[in-house]
Amino acid sequence: MKMDRKSHPVARNVQKRGQLKKAHYTSAGGAHLMQLESRLEASGAIAMGLDPRVRSLRSQPMTFDLATGRNYHSVDALQQAERLYGFRAVKYTPDFEVHLGNSKVLVEVKHRELITLNPKILSYPEILARYGYRLIIIDDLLLGENYVQNYGS
Repeated sequence: MKMDRKSHPVARNVQKRGQLKKAHYTSAGGAHLMQLESRLEASGAIAMGLDPRVRSLRSQPMTFDLATGRNYHSVDALQQAERLYGFRAVKYTPDFEVHLGNSKVLVEVKHRELITLNPKILSYPEILARYGYRLIIIDDLLLGENYVQNYGS
């Protein structure tokens, strides 16, 4: 598939050569083609794109160091800062940045099983709130298979 050259750059690439991880692509909410990690993320993008309050949607928008609250335009930029200044970051890249009129919201879309395996993700909204960011976590309970099939067709 030819990549959309007008798309926003992503903070980290989803698909890496040699890995079995498959990238998913969609263009929802007036956005250009977005690279996504899972079908659930693609479903979330489509659902958010249908919401009339959503002005724009961007995937993998930035990477945070959760220890300091600093954000970087890419994982590479964060890693470069780690090497340059000799610190160890707590890395986190949200799935989406959603523009709702005059406000921005970060959105993480996760399967319940992954949240169960890594429950610390549930503390991320509180951590980012300390630094002035709003994070919402959406799981597959909200984006159930029947619901996804209905709005996807």
